[in-house]
Amino acid sequence: MVRRTGARAAAGGSSRSSQASSTSNRASRAWSASAFERARLKADMPHVNFHDLRHSCASILVGLGVDLYTVSKILGHSNTQTTQRYAHLQIGQQRNALNKLSDAVRKSR
Repeated sequence: MVRRTGARAAAGGSSRSSQASSTSNRASRAWSASAFERARLKADMPHVNFHDLRHSCASILVGLGVDLYTVSKILGHSNTQTTQRYAHLQIGQQRNALNKLSDAVRKSR
């Protein structure tokens, strides 16, 4: 008899498929890491790490006006509060929002 434990067991999954999936995920991550390593060295940027790219992506998206909720989903954050660290980059959007409020107040007089 095979004994299942954890979330897979609760969902009715087998430990064998879990092991195969885990091995596949490790292989995929290893390939991605080596591809990133090759690209980083080819670009002569040995100081750059993968997290830097995620941070740059988020910063650029916010700077382009993409809302923080969408950025959080793109980055895979389970909690939008994690993405709040990029809120300081929304200065232009904050200024536009306040200008809209100012215009609305002036028109209402």
